[in-house]
Amino acid sequence: MTTNKNLGLSVYATGTQTIRRKNDFIQTCWLKRIGADKEKQLSQIPPRLAEQPIFYPVLNEQYATEIASSWNVKYNEDHRGYVTKFEVDDQYCGQFEVHQVGGPHHKELWVPAEKLDEFNEHIIGVIHIISEFSDI
Repeated sequence: MTTNKNLGLSVYATGTQTIRRKNDFIQTCWLKRIGADKEKQLSQIPPRLAEQPIFYPVLNEQYATEIASSWNVKYNEDHRGYVTKFEVDDQYCGQFEVHQVGGPHHKELWVPAEKLDEFNEHIIGVIHIISEFSDI
């Protein structure tokens, strides 16, 4: 598959994720379990755990930072939260409905776990860690 970089979405992630589309500001994909291998360049979202049937890329950096700094730091075993950034093909992401789950900036995509391999095929380039939070 050939992907045009101009169609890429900027995506953020940590215990979750963010995606930014050109016209529809979807900007936050957060990844759990990224910290264990933070020096390694990642190009895919890790597989979901059995109890995680949905992958929730969030759509703005503010929401992603809230999740990483408050939720992940408090509830992750290592008490750390990471925000990552990556791009995903904009046309591909158009199939996923945007869900508002709180305030105006609490927007996310709901990607079924069985579509995660396909989602990974539409990531452009590598996943970058842009922020790290800890309570230890």
